[in-house]
Amino acid sequence: MVMHKTEATKMKQWRLAAVGFSLVVLLLVANFSIQFRKRSKRGKAQENQGKSIVIDKVSTSAGPETINTSSVENAKMIPNSDCRKTEETQRLAECVHCSDYEKKSIKGCLQTGNIQLTYCVTSNIKFYGSCRHIAQWEEKKFWMFQGIVFVMLIVSSSAVWLRQRQLDSVFYQKVQKQVESETI
Repeated sequence: MVMHKTEATKMKQWRLAAVGFSLVVLLLVANFSIQFRKRSKRGKAQENQGKSIVIDKVSTSAGPETINTSSVENAKMIPNSDCRKTEETQRLAECVHCSDYEKKSIKGCLQTGNIQLTYCVTSNIKFYGSCRHIAQWEEKKFWMFQGIVFVMLIVSSSAVWLRQRQLDSVFYQKVQKQVESETI
């Protein structure tokens, strides 16, 4: 079976496209598996939260500390409290994106659009404070960036490859013309 040059080129192009598509699918599967593992870990952590609460100190850099759950559970919930300005605070939950309702009703959402449940130790008050980064969103942005860069790599590589093929074809045609003109 003899293939013409254009048929061989088309076959190579399809192979290149198939490899690129499979790599993009592989990146997406990797992203979803990482997200699934993180969510399952978070669910297990919330199940274990009833026994004792592990919190991070915000005011000091002493590291995580375990406190008694009864004091946190009995704490008064004041969503828009300003106790964080005068007291030591501790984070009780992860940073999450605010819903439309929360953006209207909670002051902490106005600054960054993200909130987390926080606890004032001295006054025994729980409130929603503003926070900067959501780990899920940062990881999602990272993988989106990686995917875009990978797609750009495939597109630019294939453009270079196609252009090189065109230039080679022109070069071989010129060489063939020179050979034909010299043989006569």
